[in-house]
Amino acid sequence: MGVLGLWIESECGRLLVTPGEIAVIPQGFRFSIDLPDGKSRGYVAEIYGAHFQLPDLGPIGTLDFF
Repeated sequence: MGVLGLWIESECGRLLVTPGEIAVIPQGFRFSIDLPDGKSRGYVAEIYGAHFQLPDLGPIGTLDFF
């Protein structure tokens, strides 16, 4: 079995997020995460401001090694 990613289930339905993708969930939505491969790792950010900008990761962060 390969790397599937994770399933996000919200009020709007199910969304499959694979490695290298970013999921954005609007404020106030209820959601749950399902990990079909078992363990996973990643980042979660909750924004308390007017605008969110992804950080500059430099040359290593811009290359897709996976």
